Amino acid sequence: MNQKGRTTAINLLVILLCSIFVIYVAANRKSEQNVPVKETEPEVIELWYTNTLYEPYLEMAAEQFGKEENVSVKLTKMQSLDYIDRIEEANKKLEGPDVFLTDSSNLQSLVWMRAAEPVELIDGRKEAYVSGTWENLEYQGACYGYPLGFDTTVLVHNDTFSVEPENLESLMAYVNKHSETAPEDILLWDDSQFLQTYTLFGNYAVAGGETGYGREVNLSGEEFLRTATLYQQLSNLFLGEDSPSYAEIKDQFASGNLQYALIHTDGIKSFQSLEFPHSYRLLWNWTKDLETKATSVTDIVMVNSKSNKKELAEQFADYLSEEFADKMYETCGILPLAEVEGLPEESEIFYLAYEESDPLPKLTALTDYWSRWNASVKNIRKGSNVAETMGSMEEVFVSKIEENK
Repeated sequence: MNQKGRTTAINLLVILLCSIFVIYVAANRKSEQNVPVKETEPEVIELWYTNTLYEPYLEMAAEQFGKEENVSVKLTKMQSLDYIDRIEEANKKLEGPDVFLTDSSNLQSLVWMRAAEPVELIDGRKEAYVSGTWENLEYQGACYGYPLGFDTTVLVHNDTFSVEPENLESLMAYVNKHSETAPEDILLWDDSQFLQTYTLFGNYAVAGGETGYGREVNLSGEEFLRTATLYQQLSNLFLGEDSPSYAEIKDQFASGNLQYALIHTDGIKSFQSLEFPHSYRLLWNWTKDLETKATSVTDIVMVNSKSNKKELAEQFADYLSEEFADKMYETCGILPLAEVEGLPEESEIFYLAYEESDPLPKLTALTDYWSRWNASVKNIRKGSNVAETMGSMEEVFVSKIEENK
């Protein structure tokens, strides 16, 4: 074969080999395209809660967050009884939740058992919430957890009635003067609800102080005993022997037969479709010199310091607390602590009550403060000596605080 023939053969061979290579590459690419790509398994974080009112909100937030972050959020409802103890026991076995809901009254317990770590108030975070929020999450100079929602009490008024007292003392005087008016048609409250009775006569009680973690308990001060005695008179006049339940009070107000009722934040949704005009206001004072003051509960999303997925847990806690908070009221009727738009006008008075309220006691020694308070209120309504009843309660908690030094 001459030189020219050899060159032509070589060229043809090169062309053939290149064609085979191109066909091979194309076939492999097509094969790769047909092979399904294995999706990354979502990480799983677990949230514990006890307050079932939050369920619709938690479910929606968990679903949305899961889609956005490729995360599976497991929601676990727990029993309220011994809830904090269950978290501690689970943490010892490294089986605790990554995130859990609680309220500000448990702060000392959570810090002591090392289930809570301080939250950094980065620029703009404090301003993203209503006034007074972070003070309720404070313990010994640091803030713990992410604010969620709150509860407090105000008066709701059936505006078709015209009884407008100057204060609670004048209201009692009006009822005593107009015997034809049934007291239970004028004002009702549920005396088994500590938020309601503490709003009525807890203003001068000392338990935890302005910070919630002060160590003084004083239920024998002159102003406190005066308001407690007035409360005894008020409850005898309006409640009698049997206090109606909160649900019964809401039903009676909705029927149009009750002028005033102490109501929680859920009252806004409950009464939004009433056919008669109604309005909300802060509770009257007792007298010109004895004031009432709202009490509030601050709910918290807490990241478990024992979680091994802390960064992801913090993301979800922040999401529940602020980013998704504009869905809270519409899904579960709870007012969020994050500043959001679109809330009903009636919510303003509840936010005012919250901003002016005192925090719950945060000391571990005062964990059963409210159950004992409720028992004392019941005894007062039944006629027990006010000073002796509240003095006995004071002794119990002074002793407990001494034991927990």
